[in-house]
Amino acid sequence: MLSAVTVAAPVGASAAGPTESIRSFLAFERLGCAKPSQCGIFVLGLRKGSNRMVEIRLGSGHAPAWSSDGERIAFYDNRDGDEEIFVMDADGRHVTQLTHNDVDDGDPTWSPDDRQIAFTRFSIEGPDIYVMNADGAGEVNLTNTSPAFEQEPSWSSTGKIAFVRSVDLWTMNPDGSEQLRLTDTPSLADYGPDWSPDGREIAFTSQEFGGGIFTIRPDGSGLRHLPNTAEGDRFPTWGPLGAQIAFSSQTEAGEDIFRIDADGEARIQLTDTLYSWKPDWRP
Repeated sequence: MLSAVTVAAPVGASAAGPTESIRSFLAFERLGCAKPSQCGIFVLGLRKGSNRMVEIRLGSGHAPAWSSDGERIAFYDNRDGDEEIFVMDADGRHVTQLTHNDVDDGDPTWSPDDRQIAFTRFSIEGPDIYVMNADGAGEVNLTNTSPAFEQEPSWSSTGKIAFVRSVDLWTMNPDGSEQLRLTDTPSLADYGPDWSPDGREIAFTSQEFGGGIFTIRPDGSGLRHLPNTAEGDRFPTWGPLGAQIAFSSQTEAGEDIFRIDADGEARIQLTDTLYSWKPDWRP
């Protein structure tokens, strides 16, 4: 697996050449472009035989999420009047629409065996966490707790799902049972959970203690503020070895993708654009 620790990191590299020549490791979303065709879902990686990072645009869409085998990317996009869940191959080809309704669907995340996708459905009663088969069949509402709202599911390698209920972090089984509250910050927001590869920690964004990236164990113990992160750092994603975390950070120009060691050392900026955020690290 590609580890970003091997990357010599010039900022602001641009895409060139076919995706087949790229060993990608981060997918992310770009907004705020002069032309819509310049925004959408990108992958960041290394060209074969080079240590220079390049970016490849895969197409329009939001919140890309790698499958566990690294072969597909789930995302959401507005192509029929509202946001729906789609999947595509890792090179941007063979796009398939999975949901078809009159409300917005977003925040997709894959099960460990890639047979299911959990996502947020933003209905008129409020957002809930749903799960469906990877072909779009068999939708089930896992939370169904109006007027509370649930969103941003993240599926762990051990099978648990982390999610956000109102402003706090929770976990549950993939059938919706055994829901457990991990944080309790009624005046602050916790969001953007992502599981470590071994399922022993969850990284997330919090406004506690000045804000930044935090980690917590799935039983709610071991809350830790990641050093060298602060307010404006958000949407963390673990590297495949658990040694690094990528995230987006608000900058003077907008927002960009950074990476940092899991101990808070070696913070490095990976993109230099108007607005790049919500990275997801390839397994």
